[in-house]
Amino acid sequence: MAINLASGSTSTGMQRSMDSTTNHPLWGNEYKNSIQKNTIEALKGIDDRNGKLTGVKSGGNETRIAKPRGSGIISGQDLPTQDPALCSRSLLGEFDDTNRGNYSDLKSFKAAEESLQFINITCSVFDFRYLVEEHYSKEEPGVSSEVMDELTSEYGNVDRRTVLNISSVLTPMKILMEHSDLEFPFDYQTAKQSLIRSAKLTISVQHQSDQVEQYFHVLQSLVEVSTFVVTVLYRV
Repeated sequence: MAINLASGSTSTGMQRSMDSTTNHPLWGNEYKNSIQKNTIEALKGIDDRNGKLTGVKSGGNETRIAKPRGSGIISGQDLPTQDPALCSRSLLGEFDDTNRGNYSDLKSFKAAEESLQFINITCSVFDFRYLVEEHYSKEEPGVSSEVMDELTSEYGNVDRRTVLNISSVLTPMKILMEHSDLEFPFDYQTAKQSLIRSAKLTISVQHQSDQVEQYFHVLQSLVEVSTFVVTVLYRV
């Protein structure tokens, strides 16, 4: 079930919802950069596993922390550029419109959804969670190095968080492909290139945001200088 982020959903409600379920992604729909700051902070907390501390009405000093226990999916018309920290925590994807109007695929998707096939897939993956726990620390550095080398060769300095976002998704894929009997509709290289394209989009958005921010800083400084000069002339 999706939560409409633009309809006034509160950060407290979101955090309590995320605290009540495990291994279940929060789907925040209708994201806009104009949503409340507290909501953006709650979305950032999904990545850091940081929750909200609230007091308990017990007459004492009891407190409770609502912590995210799963991942998050954000969809909407806007890319998350309002807060650069939210953008850097995200794997961005854009709807390319190539499959619009393909009702045959939609019908197949609905049939699979109604027959609970997606739930079966999720349960099948959870059966191999022990493999991820066993091999993750050994495989992740190599995956991170691959991604870092490819991105730095094109962009130079790259935010480490962007690389970790990719490796945290790509490493479990690699482990399951190599150590389990699960079948994937894609291979490791295809998955890696898809995630790297997402990282390139993130980097592009961050660069544009930085340029806009620098522009307004320069503009603000010019306004301040202009105000100062006018004030001095007035005094003379």
